[in-house]
Amino acid sequence: MNDIDIVVTWVDGSDKNWLKEKSIYSGKDEAGDSRGVRYRDWDTLRYWFRGIEKFAPWVRKIHFVTWGHVPEWLNTNNPKLNIVRHNDFIPEQYLPTFSSHPIEWNIHRIRGLSENFIYFNDDFFIVSPVDKSYFFKNGLPCDRAIIGPYTTSFRNSIAGIVCNDIEVINTRFSRKKVMRKHPLNWFNPKYGKYNIYNVAGLLWPGFTGLMFSHFPAAYKKSTFETLWKEEYDIINKTCMRKFRDKRDVNHWLVRYWQIVTNNFVPADKSGQKVIFTADSKEKLCENILSGKNKIVCINDSESVKDFDKQQHIINKVFEKLLPQKSRFEK
Repeated sequence: MNDIDIVVTWVDGSDKNWLKEKSIYSGKDEAGDSRGVRYRDWDTLRYWFRGIEKFAPWVRKIHFVTWGHVPEWLNTNNPKLNIVRHNDFIPEQYLPTFSSHPIEWNIHRIRGLSENFIYFNDDFFIVSPVDKSYFFKNGLPCDRAIIGPYTTSFRNSIAGIVCNDIEVINTRFSRKKVMRKHPLNWFNPKYGKYNIYNVAGLLWPGFTGLMFSHFPAAYKKSTFETLWKEEYDIINKTCMRKFRDKRDVNHWLVRYWQIVTNNFVPADKSGQKVIFTADSKEKLCENILSGKNKIVCINDSESVKDFDKQQHIINKVFEKLLPQKSRFEK
């Protein structure tokens, strides 16, 4: 029960075979797609592995989820690494998929996955020592139950999908009953100033939203299984769509479900920082090298015009922090 695995999803957006298959379903020339920010490679994945090995050696196994491509430098013989292709765990009726949602909704089906696991994107990096208790305590995910509506200043964002997640929660749970049952999960000194958000949330009959955190998520495999039983229809429809759709629900619903069922431990989740590929070298160094942060999310930005130069800067900063090859490299 103390085993904790990591699941990380990765796609090589330059793979010609992947682009060809994607073109068949999208009806567009994906090789010429201008939305390259989502898929372009900053060549930082090796530092993702180095950070796990150096700063989180307690991780039992890393499940590396891929369409089929694998970085040429990756040591696939490492016993702590499990290469998982989409057709290894995603039911056939949902394949192929070019949306992250069907992939994420089925990760609990990965063979050998531990009950407690952490879901990473490939742009989440561990940059200083972190204990397993940062993610799990007494077999429960560490999280924060903070009411806060998800808003955005641009169209066609993920906000509509978040609304779908919250709609499911509100049709299943009474905010008043949830908060009354375990008040210390909702009003806790570890939340600091954010407790005021929950006070304000008392003014509304239901959940207006739950604070979003674009960082690694601590999950229980059994929660995915429960949601598939309880909300099969909407999850199945999400998985049937080949591309992301505003009607979808995403894996944040799993986190929300854990919170409203009080199946978590209140935690101080400080030490997480979103940084941007367009940041200055000084800012990148401060956020990655200072030791103040445990985890950083490097968020790509369309404002990066000189990609090659900025890629070199980011890799140089990571090389300074993690110069030694990991056992996940050949």
